[in-house]
Amino acid sequence: MPRVLLFGDAAEAAGTRSTWLSGGSVADVLDAATACYGEGFTRQVATCRVWVNGEPAVMETQVGDDDELALLPPVSGGCGDAAPVSVSGGWWAPLPGAPGHGAGRR
Repeated sequence: MPRVLLFGDAAEAAGTRSTWLSGGSVADVLDAATACYGEGFTRQVATCRVWVNGEPAVMETQVGDDDELALLPPVSGGCGDAAPVSVSGGWWAPLPGAPGHGAGRR
């Protein structure tokens, strides 16, 4: 199971700074997290960037048992003003590498 590190408002909404959740991709792990931590957490995730093993990740990034996934809210380097997109029935902000991500940012 990948280890999930939570920071800022995402950690506060989940009530923990780290956990282990199953999933074969970033999208799978985020789906498991939102199912576990509920609506308030889901709203926070929509503003986060996701990194896997210290590198920017996209929803399709594959993860394994030895991987570490970090959710970074805007104050920690997340993407708070990005338009949300639907993935597996949940709403997420575009991640690094997504078309248009970071365009015009200061």
